[in-house]
Amino acid sequence: MPPKNKLSIFFLVSVAVGLITGQSALFFCRLFLLKNSQWEEDSYTPTLQIDPDQFTADVVLAHCNKNISWLENATRNIASVGQNVHNIFVYTMCGVDPLVALSEDFQSTYKIQVKKLPNRGRNDMAFAYHIVSNYHKLEKVMFVYFTKDSMHDYPIDFLRALSVPFKEASKMMNFGNPFVCFRRPEATGMEWHRRQEVWKFRLPFYATADNFGKVEADKNFHKENFTMCRFFLDTLDSDTFHDISRHDFIKVCYGGSFAARTSQIRKVPLKAWERIFRKLQAHENGEVMHFMERTWASLLSPPSNSSVMVANRSLDSYPYLPFHDSDGRSYPGGMQLVHGGKERPLETARAEETPQRRSSCILLVSHELTRTGAPLYLLHIAVSFIESGEKVILISPSDGSLSKDFRNAGVQVVICEMMHLEPQRWPCSNTFCPSPTDLILCYVHSKTGTRPDIVLWNTIVWADILLLSHRSRYCHNSSRNIWILHEWVLDGAKNWQHIQALSSESNWRKTVLGVDAMVFCSEMARSQWWKFDGLVPFHTIRGFSVYNDKHGVAQRSVTRSSFGIPSDSFVVTSVGTLCARKQQHWAIDAVTELRSKGIDAILLLIGDTEIEKDFVIQQVLPKQNSLGGDVIRVIQPQDDVSPFLLLADLHTSSSKEESYPINTLEAMALSIPVIATRAGGTEEQFPLEAEWMTSPIDHDVFIGKVVRAATTHNLTDYGRLLSQWNSKNKDDFKSKALSLLQNVRKSRQDNLKCGLLVDCVKNGDDEVAKWESFESLSSEEKIGGEHP
Repeated sequence: MPPKNKLSIFFLVSVAVGLITGQSALFFCRLFLLKNSQWEEDSYTPTLQIDPDQFTADVVLAHCNKNISWLENATRNIASVGQNVHNIFVYTMCGVDPLVALSEDFQSTYKIQVKKLPNRGRNDMAFAYHIVSNYHKLEKVMFVYFTKDSMHDYPIDFLRALSVPFKEASKMMNFGNPFVCFRRPEATGMEWHRRQEVWKFRLPFYATADNFGKVEADKNFHKENFTMCRFFLDTLDSDTFHDISRHDFIKVCYGGSFAARTSQIRKVPLKAWERIFRKLQAHENGEVMHFMERTWASLLSPPSNSSVMVANRSLDSYPYLPFHDSDGRSYPGGMQLVHGGKERPLETARAEETPQRRSSCILLVSHELTRTGAPLYLLHIAVSFIESGEKVILISPSDGSLSKDFRNAGVQVVICEMMHLEPQRWPCSNTFCPSPTDLILCYVHSKTGTRPDIVLWNTIVWADILLLSHRSRYCHNSSRNIWILHEWVLDGAKNWQHIQALSSESNWRKTVLGVDAMVFCSEMARSQWWKFDGLVPFHTIRGFSVYNDKHGVAQRSVTRSSFGIPSDSFVVTSVGTLCARKQQHWAIDAVTELRSKGIDAILLLIGDTEIEKDFVIQQVLPKQNSLGGDVIRVIQPQDDVSPFLLLADLHTSSSKEESYPINTLEAMALSIPVIATRAGGTEEQFPLEAEWMTSPIDHDVFIGKVVRAATTHNLTDYGRLLSQWNSKNKDDFKSKALSLLQNVRKSRQDNLKCGLLVDCVKNGDDEVAKWESFESLSSEEKIGGEHP
């Protein structure tokens, strides 16, 4: 069938399917027709007079290891539409001879120049090198075809089906197109994209097309704050940057191959191209390549104008809408024309580069103020910030023993009982409701007179609030949000089944994209979120303990006496909720083994016995009854466990997994020898992994190490080493916490410079009265009933 008939059928079927089943079916119909068409080259008779001396072209090919025999037909097709191919430049970067695939006849017909380049910056670096090296010679030709060796055997079928043949591209260049992309835009809606969305782009992983869909967790390649916006700020000169950034719509070409008129190339100053080349040359990974791929069209195409966009909007009353929810996707900002619906404004007011409207203040959000791991971690964060001169406020739904420590450190503490409720039940008017994060900020402002510019949300508890607020990340008048995660087991965990943010991968993604940075207490905890690592900056900041051995070893016997423990007993401690995850029965078994060897061993189990009663009944009580209550002593949770740790000759941690092992760190800070399992976060904090650590499933080896420790009479040096290691962790913690703060603020300034922040009209001050009226209710009224 002739190609013209094929295209006619394609158009008619597209229209019919679009009217019947909508855009989704139309998209797949297009792909089917494209994939099954060979796009045969038809005979071409130009309708305008073409002068071969004027319509001249160069071909630039970036080569790695693919067969480029297709280049012969491509070059002949360019020539067949009246263009005179002057030169073919081949830049080879992988040590493979590109010419072996080309016939001698072809090589004798065309002037082919081969140059070896380092494989840095991929094909984009080769293109930039060519422009810089030949900038003043470009005026001798009219067109340049920039291609890469894989464009004709691209391994992803549906993208290869969108390839534009050389003859078709050449015709478009003859008829005045200044820029032609060698991939049709069906995968992204249309070639015009919202610039703000494109400049938010960053990818969590780099996968070659050959490994499409097979990315592993350790393949992340991003740098902190290295987004498309940062790439533009670093790479473009100020004039070129501002010329592009003033437009709301830009063209984007995917696939890495395109053609451009030399007049467009030379509109960009040579110094700008030199700067681009230096940036591409400095990077070995594919991240910069992905950014540059999305940059060529905006550099080499005339900008959009309002008349073009108005014409697109008014065409048969088709409104102009996003192609898909592009958050965190490979094709951000793509647009499409969709039938029906109401007109929506194309633009939101862009925030100007004005002084910050919020105070330079940090708000910490804690679900409780007990002396447990997560609140203690937040206290250490607060102290690090205050020591660097930051103002810090803390808000929590309930008071607790740790609030005194926060106040003593200089933190202003605000208690808001409303935060105990699910965010959907927070008081709010029916006609206007800011996001939950805005409501909290307004409440803090009403109590302190300060609007914080950065908020740190501590633990998974706040996931749904962040999900509901994810749209406000790019609001100029919203705070920057940092999410701190301690939790380890997420998939299928009963504790988190009520959290909507974890109910689907889509919600996970939205929640992550709603924050400016995520912080993990261990690499193990971070690994749970590997699919989203890089969508926003991820940081690992391991915690520490601030205890020191203020009582001294010489006074331990006095302390033991007050507890009725003989001074010569070998005391073992284990701290934490008594549960199957922490496996405290291993410590019981170890003490049982010690006593069988004639060692007067005593075990102190310090932790809650009410959370997992079945474990206590099955694993603890029978053995406690067998050995006696003086041997296995169960002590309820304490605000300060240091007096009990100071009784110990040895501390044990036998958990299956730990993210922030606060009790083990407390023992380390007090110079108490520790035997622990490789439970993720614990292993990352340990200086002598092989010597005193075991697998969390190797019960017998664990007991053997406890016996060895009890029969080794000098563990002082080991305890001192642990204390020194904890001190090192403290220095690292503060350094990374301050770096986190700096990166978030820098990212905000980047977003402002790139025009990504918009003025969102939100003011929750009117809602604060509802919160305050809620506080006046009784406890029974707060728990039940409807609220305004």
